Amino acid sequence: MIKGIERNSIRMSKTKKQMSEIKHKELTDEDKIRLQLIDDAISRIKTMPKIGLERSETIGETIDDTSKACNINVTSQPKENIIQTGNEIIQTIRGVKTFLQPIIVGKIIKQGGTSNQILLANGDTIDKDKLDYEPIENARYSSIAYGMHES
Repeated sequence: MIKGIERNSIRMSKTKKQMSEIKHKELTDEDKIRLQLIDDAISRIKTMPKIGLERSETIGETIDDTSKACNINVTSQPKENIIQTGNEIIQTIRGVKTFLQPIIVGKIIKQGGTSNQILLANGDTIDKDKLDYEPIENARYSSIAYGMHES
C-alpha cells in the first residue's frame, strides 16, 4: 500500500493544502480505500504483459493420415497479427493453445455449422432431429455465414 506522498503539496477538493497542514492527520477509512485502489491499479499496470516480447508457446501439429498429434515447444518472435485497442488485445493463433487457468468467453462461433445443428458446451455439435429430449420451448437458435451460435 502507498505509505506516503513525497510532494510538498497535494490537491484536495479543488484547493491546495500544504503537506505540513495534513502531515499528522489520520487517514479516514475512505482515504485508505482510495490509496489501496490506487496502489492496486499501479500493481496491475506493472504486471500487464508487454506486446512484442518473445514468448514460449506449444503448437499442436498433425502427423500423416493417422491423425496422431504431437506437441512442439517453440519460442516465437512477435507476431504481426497482434492488434491492441486500449487494454484489449486481439490475436489470431494458428494451432492448439493450452490455457493453464480458466478463461471467460463472451461468445463462441463454430465454423462449418448448419442451421439444423446445436452447439454443445464441449464444442461438439448435434443435429436438432437427433436430440433424445424435447427442445426448450421458445428457445431461439440462429445460424450465421461462418458457423452457428445460440442466441
